[in-house]
Amino acid sequence: MLAATDPANPYGALVKWSAAGLTRRVGASVILVNGMLACYVARGDKELKVFLPEDEPSRSMVAKEIARALANVVMSGTRRALLITEVDDQPVAHSAIAPFLAEAGFVATSMGYQMRARSLS
Repeated sequence: MLAATDPANPYGALVKWSAAGLTRRVGASVILVNGMLACYVARGDKELKVFLPEDEPSRSMVAKEIARALANVVMSGTRRALLITEVDDQPVAHSAIAPFLAEAGFVATSMGYQMRARSLS
């Protein structure tokens, strides 16, 4: 997972974005899997645009890597919590990555899929 403005992200600078409306703006991130754009995370980290391959098992592998990268934002301590509300302009619960988010530790809530850092007690 890289900042959309990171020089290591070729999309928007050297390579054309896979969808209209995606930009190299501050606060947005990208998830690259095997060098290909797998996910665009909009500023605020709530809305995703995913780019999954059509064929299996590649589709599931990329979805799993997206979920793992998002979970790592919380598990690494970068953020205390992360709430994903939309994927491809639809509620996250209806998305192809919802089961992978759950597998990675996100919990379905009324607002979307959420992961919180565990407190040390």
